Amino acid sequence: MDCHRIPLFQGVSERRVERVLAAGRHIRLADGERLIEAGRANHYLYILLSGRMAAFLPGDRSRQGMAIEPGEAIGEMSILDGHETSAHVYSIGPSEVLAVHEDDFWRHLAGLPAVMRNLTRLVAQRLRANSERMVRAIEEHLTYENLKKELAAAHDIQMGLLPHHRPLFPRHPQVDVHAHLVPAKEVGGDLYDAFPVDDDHLLIAVGDVSGKGMPAALFMMRTVTLLRAQSGRGVPDAGFLAALNRQLCEGNEADMFVTLYVGILATRTGRLQLFNGGHPPPLLSRAGGPFEAAAGAKGALLGMLPEVRYQGAELQLQPGDRLVLYSDGVTEAENPDHELFGQARMQAALDACPAGAAPADLVAALTAAVTDFAGAADQSDDITVMVLHYLGADAPPERGDCRRGKYGIFTDTHNSRPTVPGGNPDAPCPRPCRPAVVLRPRPGRRCRRRLRQNGQGGCLRGHRRQTGQGRRRHAGPVRQRPEDGFRRLPGRHLQGQHGDVVRPRHGADGRRLRLRPQPGQPEAGRQPGQGHPGLSVRSHRQDQAGRRGGEDPDRHHRRARHPLRRQGRDRLIQAPAGPGRSTPARSFPLTPGR
Repeated sequence: MDCHRIPLFQGVSERRVERVLAAGRHIRLADGERLIEAGRANHYLYILLSGRMAAFLPGDRSRQGMAIEPGEAIGEMSILDGHETSAHVYSIGPSEVLAVHEDDFWRHLAGLPAVMRNLTRLVAQRLRANSERMVRAIEEHLTYENLKKELAAAHDIQMGLLPHHRPLFPRHPQVDVHAHLVPAKEVGGDLYDAFPVDDDHLLIAVGDVSGKGMPAALFMMRTVTLLRAQSGRGVPDAGFLAALNRQLCEGNEADMFVTLYVGILATRTGRLQLFNGGHPPPLLSRAGGPFEAAAGAKGALLGMLPEVRYQGAELQLQPGDRLVLYSDGVTEAENPDHELFGQARMQAALDACPAGAAPADLVAALTAAVTDFAGAADQSDDITVMVLHYLGADAPPERGDCRRGKYGIFTDTHNSRPTVPGGNPDAPCPRPCRPAVVLRPRPGRRCRRRLRQNGQGGCLRGHRRQTGQGRRRHAGPVRQRPEDGFRRLPGRHLQGQHGDVVRPRHGADGRRLRLRPQPGQPEAGRQPGQGHPGLSVRSHRQDQAGRRGGEDPDRHHRRARHPLRRQGRDRLIQAPAGPGRSTPARSFPLTPGR
């Protein structure tokens, strides 16, 4: 290489340049061979004579840090400041360099203004290039952080579109359904849905959109929206999936498609209609038996051909049967050896669960089995599992999740089932009880109530001390919709197994509840002290009088003539009739007066 083409030697006499070249040594490098290692002391100035090289940051060879062309110097920074090198330098193809020791460099070229000027220009160019790369890296980092925030928001929106309450059908005791989705990235294309079509039919669905990332997530949200719109027109029939397919084909310029498996369950009969759009068939377990592939309908993918027709299949479920729907992310999960999880391992993981395992336990067991099998391998696809357990048309209400009420009474958020006060808030309810009738105690006063369940099937007994705060003397109107059932309301909980049926009404003075005796409820012949057959509310004063034996504990009950008559510092919720008299239906406002 001509020495005058080397920028560092411009303006230097040929004699001095020849001395430097004679003092140096030539090094030939093969493709990919390393010349300089980052973090090591360097005492040589390298000049690239032929070929190309590149500098990479430590630990990252995926991005090229700086390209080095013939004639450029390498390692000049460590010669000037004596510090360790900051980057790796590799050869890109065959190359040749001249290595000049720092002692020879300073002995032959030190003090020459041209060399110092060329060296300063070279360092300035390198610093400017590094600054530009740093600015680009910062901009890319900020863009990446903003993208992460947007993806996190998109993930929340996508997951919020799917049903997330547990259980999925709280007002349908005939079934117990649980589903779980594990996206491979922030957003994905898997979907599941579960909602009632009418009072007697439930829809469950599991699907998988082609591709990954944001496009798959957008198409997935479109599929869920159209699925619910189609189901809103009545109980789906054979043309349901064909109509959904035509809508997905409209405006599908990206040629996206989705596999979808839909089931329509008649809760009273157990009749399950199945519609398949290119999705893997579910697994079925009959009354605690092994899981096997369910024979069902077959069909083409949705979103590809608008004129495709689909045929449904029918499956009769018996009490105790369990159905497992899943996406291909389960069977196609890979371990580090690139082995697939497969359907055999999936069936073995489900069969290993106890015969009476709940759907939530089956979903957790299968998800854990896939995770253990994959090990350190990256998750390549979304994982979705849904389990349906058919309990039968006459199944009792399932036990739900109990939560501690404001005054220590545990109340189920769906079915108003209490547990014993002071117990474990996560423990299941001992038995279902009637919906709660709630009033708030008077603020500023301490009152003590003993809730006592009389009659048959009692399960609640205990008391709590309550203290009101503030100047407000009575509670505001209760905001509650009849279709939402009876949830925990602020104030007093009255609950009973064989008490009155509570029916909400709207009155001119606000929200009211109407109480009626249940069929078969004893209404007459109660002995003194027994109180209301469903539930009695006794004040602390009455309890003390009853224990002393000097006062009839039911004196206040017999003298009460109004449902909300005050009893000292306390209020009666309802005044039951005396012995030999029937209990008529009564109504009273939920907002007590002064």
